[in-house]
Amino acid sequence: MEFFNKAKAVRLKSHLDKYLYANDDEETVRQTRNGSSRKAWWTVELVDGKSHV
Repeated sequence: MEFFNKAKAVRLKSHLDKYLYANDDEETVRQTRNGSSRKAWWTVELVDGKSHV
């Protein structure tokens, strides 16, 4: 997606104003209103030949 072409990291926010947040176990996620935490930042990895996320 063109939104991610220049991004190195993104925060994923829901329509309920909650962010996807990585738990300490590094395997599960939850939603939180704290979007400023580093655990709410996600690395963007584009896949060659794929135009969707």
